[in-house]
Amino acid sequence: MGILLLVIALIFEIAFAIYCIATKQNHKKLKHRIRIAVFIVFAILTVSSVIVWSFCWVMLAILLFLLAVKGTVSLILKKTNIKQYKTSNIVWKSIMMILVFVFVLSPVIIFPQYQLPKVTGEYEVATATDTYIDRNRIEEFSDKGDNRSVNVEFWYPKNADGTYPLLVFSHGAYGIKTSNGSTFTELASHGYVVVSIDHPQSFLLYSIRGWNSNYDQFRF
Repeated sequence: MGILLLVIALIFEIAFAIYCIATKQNHKKLKHRIRIAVFIVFAILTVSSVIVWSFCWVMLAILLFLLAVKGTVSLILKKTNIKQYKTSNIVWKSIMMILVFVFVLSPVIIFPQYQLPKVTGEYEVATATDTYIDRNRIEEFSDKGDNRSVNVEFWYPKNADGTYPLLVFSHGAYGIKTSNGSTFTELASHGYVVVSIDHPQSFLLYSIRGWNSNYDQFRF
């Protein structure tokens, strides 16, 4: 995704520079409108989860937002074609924007968007979550007197009849129940039922939940 967006940005900057040079005009009004449209498209792709939001997209989002705001203000104030056309300015600005896009997209390219590998089994996989509460035990990691609760998640063959082998996954001290999600999905596609447990005493969950008062806020 990052490489694709970088290629699109390079093509646009180069093509627009050539267009300005060929017509000997700045065409700033057109560029501002395109910048606004690009930011809107980026926002739509993010909201629709085509782009899975993460820290890698922060710099690009900030850049597109600032360009869109600048374009909107310029269009409102109609300050779009004040400067006289100069070929050197067009070339220089295009080079600078290309370098900026390379910089802001570098995290996306270095840390590409993760995709689950395709399963090789014959079954479609479904998931479900549940919480089991032990009414006979008090949670030691809370001072509210709550009963011990354990969160679990299941991966299983969807719309399949019959009985299937059950595998129980118990993560380590720094794990969570989805630690090996791709493996669980692959197993379920081959006819296994996998159940994974979130241990309340996990170091990772313990640090996320916080000590005592923050525990309930982060239950899964």
